[in-house]
Amino acid sequence: MFQLYTSALSGNGIKPLLACSFLKLNPRVETINVYIGEGQSARYLEINPAGTIPFLVDNSFALSESNAIIQYISEKYGDNKLYSSDPKERAYISKWLFWESSSWQPELINNLSQHVGHILGPKFMEKADNLPNWDFVGIKQLLAVLENELEEKEYITGKNISLADISISGMAMYFKAIGFPFSKYQNFNRWFNSIAMTKEWKSCVIEPWI
Repeated sequence: MFQLYTSALSGNGIKPLLACSFLKLNPRVETINVYIGEGQSARYLEINPAGTIPFLVDNSFALSESNAIIQYISEKYGDNKLYSSDPKERAYISKWLFWESSSWQPELINNLSQHVGHILGPKFMEKADNLPNWDFVGIKQLLAVLENELEEKEYITGKNISLADISISGMAMYFKAIGFPFSKYQNFNRWFNSIAMTKEWKSCVIEPWI
């Protein structure tokens, strides 16, 4: 089985752990806490010169980037159960993976990084003066996209949890701890709670994000 270097403290780091949990896979996992500098240790930089997480090693094959990793895991070890063998379904799921990495994640990082950083490393990052600005136009536009998408669907791409849900929910892992107004977004709230109530989610998420 492959090796994962990651951390459940991270929105990106939790993604491959969730994928493995839903696929009932048991890879070798080594926790790399980048928030206390472990990503820059000499030993880890020999494994992954970029020092980032998550990182996958499968024999001679190495792979970074969380969405690429969960795609690889699902294809090679999960019989595409979180992805698809149908070209149209695969393209639709992939669309959301690209959306997550190009729109959802960058916008959340811009607005949440100080809040998340202070929780995980109060010695290194000052506490923000206020709660995140959830009414910021960029975030509201992205949440509107998800509200619309989830209006008549249980999950992002249909009736079943897919890589799209795992990817998008990864960053949303932070929301409870930093005052997200769940009541204002009924469809998003229903969707997120549906994932957060699964045994797979509960087996992966750790403090302070529980």
